[in-house]
Amino acid sequence: MSKNDVQNIIDDVDDNRDGRLDYREFCNMMISTAEDCKKLSYKVMEKKERRKQRRGNTDDNRSLSSRRDQGPHDYPKASPRGRRDTKPAVSSRSSKLAEPRNFREWTHTRSNGCFFLDQEEGIVSHKYQMYLPTASNVWITIHPIKIIESAPVPEFPIDTALFVLKNKKLITFTEQRDSKGKYGVRADLEAGKYTILPFSTGCRLKVSNHRNKQEAKLVKTDRDDKVVITKAFRRAIEELFQLSDLDGNGLLSRQEFNMFNLRSSGEEVADDEWNVVEENVELEDGEITKKGFIRLNEMEAEDNGGDAEDLWVTLTSHGFNKNLELDQACPYRIDVYGEECDDIELKVTGIEPSSDNLNDYVCQSVIAKGESATSKDKRDIVLHTYIGDTRATVVAENKSRSPVKVNVDCSSSRNCSSNTDTLEPTITVPANSTAIALHLMPEDERSEWCVKCE
Repeated sequence: MSKNDVQNIIDDVDDNRDGRLDYREFCNMMISTAEDCKKLSYKVMEKKERRKQRRGNTDDNRSLSSRRDQGPHDYPKASPRGRRDTKPAVSSRSSKLAEPRNFREWTHTRSNGCFFLDQEEGIVSHKYQMYLPTASNVWITIHPIKIIESAPVPEFPIDTALFVLKNKKLITFTEQRDSKGKYGVRADLEAGKYTILPFSTGCRLKVSNHRNKQEAKLVKTDRDDKVVITKAFRRAIEELFQLSDLDGNGLLSRQEFNMFNLRSSGEEVADDEWNVVEENVELEDGEITKKGFIRLNEMEAEDNGGDAEDLWVTLTSHGFNKNLELDQACPYRIDVYGEECDDIELKVTGIEPSSDNLNDYVCQSVIAKGESATSKDKRDIVLHTYIGDTRATVVAENKSRSPVKVNVDCSSSRNCSSNTDTLEPTITVPANSTAIALHLMPEDERSEWCVKCE
């Protein structure tokens, strides 16, 4: 401690301003310091007590975290069964998401994102990195949002779950959901960096039939024979801007524009390309305005001489159909709340398909929390079935040294829709590996659903 620091302490308690501490002033300082220490200790004890009380609610998460270093074969198994039949009540699905009582007082950060349907890669989504400077109890939610008018409103919400990883190991994932489609998970997390991977089963976000859709006109020529965009296309561009504005500030940063470009062309924005953007369109605080974004698309239409092929690539890759309706994508919002953290960072780090990596984590979660049953006719095949509030997933585990074709029969299930075309899929499981057979969700959430798979 420097002399200046000592002098500052004396000045704070020197009531008569004589530059010295008399006995009374010294005693007041000691008593005040002791009271402050008692208050600080009391707050620490309160936090510890709250954590003890929460352990009953977060044991499942810690149990999963403690097993994350084990391989899939090392997870403890539930009692083997040939089939599982469950019929949750309708009311149980509308009140399962238990929000922390005072979470709105916690530190909060958020980001938007989107699931996109890709004909070749399946479901594609943004991915995120979360940074906690200190250990904290966190509450993480994800839910679908409607940010543009052209998006159709589904009768039942599209599922939007998320998986939380640290050092490429599964920590926890969302299971509970409310009636409006919000999924959430609460967990005590250590300080450090985490990866958040959004996940959707594909039971409700499916490829639509566009054969009956009339193709909208994107460009036309004016009286001066100049290529201009149509009003319908301009409206779609404005909606595309909102879809790409992940932080919701009404502007596109270079990172957000880079995500847009990755989805449109598969390429990142190079420095010289960004320089062209800065020189030709309207910016605000170094970010692209909506007017500037529209101008970029106008420039592309002009450069192509009225050929709309590249424009359609951009639109369809972002979920628009030929009638300029957003029915092949699902925008969502992620909220992160930290109780003991003063500052939480959440940033988009990429956009990629639900690759084998994410499927591996889904398989791990099913094996950890589902029920298992050995196949009747293939002793090296184990079927693991996880049934949550609004999602069921069947995973096949192959313990043999060669690939095996596995037939899974869920045809006896009732009121279920699947991500596959059939409730009796056949999949090939690589040697000593696992694979997702199918996902199931209630077709009508107002009625009971029954899952039977074998």
